[in-house]
Amino acid sequence: MIYKLGKFHIDTGRSLILLGENASVVNESHRIVAALSLLITRYPALVTKDELISHVWVDTDIGESSLSRLIADIRQVFAAYDKDTFYIKTVHRKGFQLLVEPESPKHLEDQEKQVLPLETSIEPIRKKRARLVIAICAVVLVCVAMWSWLDSSGEKTVSVEKDDDVKYPDLSLPEEKLIPGHIEQIPLSHNWWASGGVQVEYGEGSVGLDVLGTEQILAYIYRGPQNLFGAKVSFQVDVSKSYIEAGADLQVFAQSERGSWPGEWNCFTPNSELRLETFDVSCQLKEPAAIFSVQKEEQIRIGVRALGKVSGRVAVRKGELHILPTVPLDRGWYSNVSRNAVNYANGGVHYQPKKTGDRLYIYLTGPLELENKIMHFTLAADQDYIDSGALLQVFAQTFTNDWSGVWNCWINSVDLSPKGDTYSCKIESFDKSFNLAKGEKLHLGVHAEGKKLAGKVSILGVNFE
Repeated sequence: MIYKLGKFHIDTGRSLILLGENASVVNESHRIVAALSLLITRYPALVTKDELISHVWVDTDIGESSLSRLIADIRQVFAAYDKDTFYIKTVHRKGFQLLVEPESPKHLEDQEKQVLPLETSIEPIRKKRARLVIAICAVVLVCVAMWSWLDSSGEKTVSVEKDDDVKYPDLSLPEEKLIPGHIEQIPLSHNWWASGGVQVEYGEGSVGLDVLGTEQILAYIYRGPQNLFGAKVSFQVDVSKSYIEAGADLQVFAQSERGSWPGEWNCFTPNSELRLETFDVSCQLKEPAAIFSVQKEEQIRIGVRALGKVSGRVAVRKGELHILPTVPLDRGWYSNVSRNAVNYANGGVHYQPKKTGDRLYIYLTGPLELENKIMHFTLAADQDYIDSGALLQVFAQTFTNDWSGVWNCWINSVDLSPKGDTYSCKIESFDKSFNLAKGEKLHLGVHAEGKKLAGKVSILGVNFE
């Protein structure tokens, strides 16, 4: 049986994927065709992972990683010849769904002989392809000869590049390196603030205050740009005996200046754990809505807060920020929308997807060890994009072995925000493909999907934990 699917013909009888009216063979994998045949016959319904596994690997015990690898292979075959169409959707934790409507076999019965005229094996097709390659090579040689003649005759040659002629993926494009994780020392000599008009006191190697009431804050004013999502804040703190005896607790916090000043407020040290000698307190900044990706000219408060019936003194002896490895946002990003579609502004990178499949992405080069890491994307979408009902997918894909990828991180439009949120996705493969050697590449970014796309998508931060 032959099905028409977008630009392709799927021949389930001979396990072939054919391209266009000329029926060029582009794939001969029986497993790929078996998976596609089930997705096609069940269109537009969801096909579960278990159904696909039992259909493709009959009487064979395999895991979901093999299925993920197979779906990645299918997407790669389609993307190589039709980069503008997204054929298969991953439904998180459930299965897969075909997005392109297949043409019914009944409509193709009269065309079948035209699609594969008199061919009963793939050998004649291969011969046609060989003749075509020879013809193309001859044309190329003639063009090279003409170019050489023009160049030697003194004529100027002009290279014209169409703005919308973008190859995806293009492994010839320059790649970037991940900005390594590092520790920033929080200075104790300036930029500290206290709530309630209380005077901050700077001493030798410390900063502190006399607490006057509950929820008294002592905070360092940190200025961007920096992506602090997932960062660990640690302080060495002194509290007085009267503070402990009052039964007060201590809280490490961080607070963004955006909107209603959201923050990380989940890190408490109860009174029973306070000590008269210097002790350590810490907090990891992981509240998604707080927007800890601090842009240029923005600021964030990082410090300690007194809780309960409070009296006494609090002082900070040391402060550190343990910042996660981060992807640069001021260079190296590309889009298949056009070569001029990427915009860098306000510490982020932005694009306006026009159709399903439009992507914003960056190439990273090894050595990298990202297997089993958590990838955090801080994203914002304007109201036009949200109102369009479009989905957004966070993805990562290697270019080694089988081009393993992460494709199961989807964000519904109702979960997007103009102010921004952080979305997390685990990176894993069956063969540790995301541990890259020196010179090996991967690319990661976002993928837009929807019938009527409008508006802008912004990446405000990407880091790994």
